Amino acid sequence: SDYNKAIELSPENVTAYFNRGMTYWRQDNYEKAISDFSKLLKINPNDVRSWQIRGNIYKEAEDYDKAISDYTKVIELAPDFVGAYRERGVLYGLKDQHEKAISDLNKAIEINPDDAEAYYIRGIANRSNGNYKKALDDFLKAQNLGYQVDPKFIKSTYGQQKSIDIFVDNTKINISIPSGFNSVDSSSEIWKIAETITSGETELLAVIVEKDISVLSRTDITLSKYLLVQVSKQIRDRIHSDDDFSELKNGLKKIYTDKKDNPTKLKKQDIDNRKNVPLEEYSIPIDMFYETNNSISPLFMIKQVYETDGKKEVYLTTFSPNILYIKGKLIYLYVGSEYNSEVDSEWVKNISKEWITSVIKSNKQEQ
Repeated sequence: SDYNKAIELSPENVTAYFNRGMTYWRQDNYEKAISDFSKLLKINPNDVRSWQIRGNIYKEAEDYDKAISDYTKVIELAPDFVGAYRERGVLYGLKDQHEKAISDLNKAIEINPDDAEAYYIRGIANRSNGNYKKALDDFLKAQNLGYQVDPKFIKSTYGQQKSIDIFVDNTKINISIPSGFNSVDSSSEIWKIAETITSGETELLAVIVEKDISVLSRTDITLSKYLLVQVSKQIRDRIHSDDDFSELKNGLKKIYTDKKDNPTKLKKQDIDNRKNVPLEEYSIPIDMFYETNNSISPLFMIKQVYETDGKKEVYLTTFSPNILYIKGKLIYLYVGSEYNSEVDSEWVKNISKEWITSVIKSNKQEQ
């Protein structure tokens, strides 16, 4: 061939070696392709592109250790070469070295935060390493950046997720996920919707919704049933004692008794962040239905009055802002539902009790 003649005439013709090596690679003749790129790299050992290509050939030939070695050389010569980190991360994953894979994908994303494929690959590594929440975050981020992630793959990962970790100041608290529910990523449309029903005085730490809803990305979703984890911004950095919580419970019971027959009209600033602002909104205490050494659970009804085409419409929501005292911190485990009948209030109560019990148990096991 012309490449052979060119090499005969000029044994250090790197262009000829490159082109002939690429031809061999396209023909799946890995041995000859590797030989040509090896000769090229002896002549020009600083050719980043050729190190990368030979690494790709080794990868296709399933010689992963040599491929990793070549990608490592690329990184030495070009520390910001995203593709080398991404491909080496893939190979570490194939070798079940998931921590190394995640480290490489972290670096790739640090260099290029819009690398959708890197998020997807890191998601696979996180999933293989048992980090299901992080895997879901990565898959959804890749999807948001335009990467085609199989919805079945996302759903199967959701199915593996049993709990998530939140941090209140520097305290880690494990939040179990009730059966039939999934947590969603903070970049999702569902999270944004949940923020509209979050007071400005609290910070939203987790959003947990029904599985069928959790995989949707539309903006017109109605959260008919939802679980939220929140913390008061004013006291998130405090460490509370048993006596503090006992005093808080007694105070809440008194407030509840005083307000039970006197619905509170919410202030305008508490509701003007909504997409559809109600004319009026009332918080109505219904029941103080559950109490443990670590929790107290009041039940409320929210009455919202809207006006559409001159006609007033009333919407009801039932919810419990379960207050949980755990690891010296106070968090809110909100359980809410659209209200159509007493069945919805009973659902809120039952889920609240199950969720509180599960969260307390998982954190006792951790201690």
